[in-house]
Amino acid sequence: MRHPAWDIPAEVTVVHLLGSVSGTVAADHGLFLVLDERADDIGDPDFSQDRICWSGRDALFVASPSNATCRASVTVQAWDGEPAAVDSTLWPDTDSTEVTLRTGTVYLSHLLDMAPVSDLLPVGPRGRYRVRVDVAGRAQTRALLRSPDFDPVGRTVGPERIVIGFWPAC
Repeated sequence: MRHPAWDIPAEVTVVHLLGSVSGTVAADHGLFLVLDERADDIGDPDFSQDRICWSGRDALFVASPSNATCRASVTVQAWDGEPAAVDSTLWPDTDSTEVTLRTGTVYLSHLLDMAPVSDLLPVGPRGRYRVRVDVAGRAQTRALLRSPDFDPVGRTVGPERIVIGFWPAC
C-alpha cells in the first residue's frame, strides 16, 4: 500500500501556518497598522500610490474604508513560506509588499494610539518579510457606510474581512 505523501511531486513545496492572531480594528484616517513589538518611529510611507498596504519602519500600514463605528475583522498569519494564492472571487482585493521587522514579533493596532488590539504573533526572527493582504467585503463596507440606515452611534463589526500573511523574504 502506498503512503499518500509519496504521491507529492518533488517540486511541490509544502508551506505551514506557524500561527495567527485576530482582532477588530478601526481604520483611523482610513488606515490601521501591523507593528513590530518594538516599533517606535514607523515612518511615513509614500501614500500617493493607490494601494491596500504600504511598508514603514517596523510597520505595515493597511488601508480600509472601516472606521470607529464600523470595524474590520483582521487576521494576521505567520507562514514558513509563501502561502497559496486565495480564490479571487471570494477575496477580490489583494496587495503585497515587503517589510523589515526589528524583532520579528508583530501585533495588530489602530493607527493613532498604536495600542495592541491583538495578541503578539511571532512571525520569525528579525529581518525582512514578504506580506500579502487579502480583502473581502470592502465594497459592501463602503455601501454600508453610505446607507441611510447605518447607525453611526452603535459600534459594529462590518462585512470587511482582511487576512494578512507574513513569510520570510528570500
